Amino acid sequence: MTLAEILVQQRGAADRRALLVQLVGLWQKTRWPWLADAIERLGRRTKDGFGDSIKAVVRAASKGTSRGMGERLEKALADVDDDPRLTVTIVGWLRAAKWPGSSAAYAWSVMLARLVSLRDARAIAPLEQVAKDLPPFLGAGHRQHMVEEIEKAAKALARKCASLPRPPEPDAAFAELEGLLEEPAADFFAPRPKGPDTALRLVQRVWENPDDDDLRRVTADALLEAGEPWGELIMLQFQPTTPATRKQVEALLGKHGRVFCGPLAKVVKVSDRVFEKGFLVEVTTNGARMGRLEWEAAAAAPHWATVRRVNLDMEWTPPWWVAAWAKNPATRNLLSIEIRHVRQLKLRMERERGGPFTVTRIAANLARFTRPFAAFVSALPREERAAITIADVPHATQLQATLVEAQR
Repeated sequence: MTLAEILVQQRGAADRRALLVQLVGLWQKTRWPWLADAIERLGRRTKDGFGDSIKAVVRAASKGTSRGMGERLEKALADVDDDPRLTVTIVGWLRAAKWPGSSAAYAWSVMLARLVSLRDARAIAPLEQVAKDLPPFLGAGHRQHMVEEIEKAAKALARKCASLPRPPEPDAAFAELEGLLEEPAADFFAPRPKGPDTALRLVQRVWENPDDDDLRRVTADALLEAGEPWGELIMLQFQPTTPATRKQVEALLGKHGRVFCGPLAKVVKVSDRVFEKGFLVEVTTNGARMGRLEWEAAAAAPHWATVRRVNLDMEWTPPWWVAAWAKNPATRNLLSIEIRHVRQLKLRMERERGGPFTVTRIAANLARFTRPFAAFVSALPREERAAITIADVPHATQLQATLVEAQR
């Protein structure tokens, strides 16, 4: 059925759902970009079940552990028919780095493959732009992987679209369809001019050089020019502390603290967050009722690069997480780690900058509290593991056995 025939059939109909279904069917046969835009505009004012399908995909991807995320998402996406609105959705997820950690790498390969299979030429330019200006995916290795995968998808999509028939020029039927659309024409792939993504791109260089105060000041200026409140926080914390500046800092952290903490916001206690010169320097992990995906994102976050003191509240911190977190290169600047339970200090490790850790306190000789210590030690590079020492403190002999085992 042609567009003109569809419009004749639906002329005068009050319910737009049938028109939307037929337009999607026509797009599946033609892949015309201007028809895809019309479907997007009509779909924003018409409920036809597409939105429910996307919600089901998100639920499937986020429910359960990250290990099976890609398979769950692949199965859920298979239940969604080809629709140009799916193109906009996936590109939107990509721009927002919806699942930022490396544990979602396979899931992103599934989404990019589906994007290519849609043969929607509108996605080529956005994919190329995302590859050049990558959203805040976590970890240098994963970021490089995502750039390569996105570039590969853009090229594959361009090859597929090159074989499609050229879309016809707008005609009377197109003009009639335009008259039916209540949503104004828009670029549905246009990125937001600013927001958390902008701030994360600018502060990335601070995480790469956490001891460079001049770089922090330059970054603050860039953030302020972009209208980002993070710049104001950095600027204020370089000034002498006064009641006025303290009040301003507290207001900024109360309003934007979740942005400044990133994935850590969900697994660290608000009351125990400490910021200096605009960045976290001390946290207490305690992610009560948080799922595994939130903990995994926190483990891989670059925000740890400026943190110097960490308190692991083992009442609410998963034991498996400690090793995953210790493998993050951003944790190499830590100077103090305390393992606690019900607010009581159980074990403390400290070091001078660039030196090895020394266990300086042990308040309990219990496997429950030496396990996270062993997990952390096992995740360190071999030379760092071998350099750890234990001070002359109670239970040192028993802990030494744990250390020897962890160093193997």
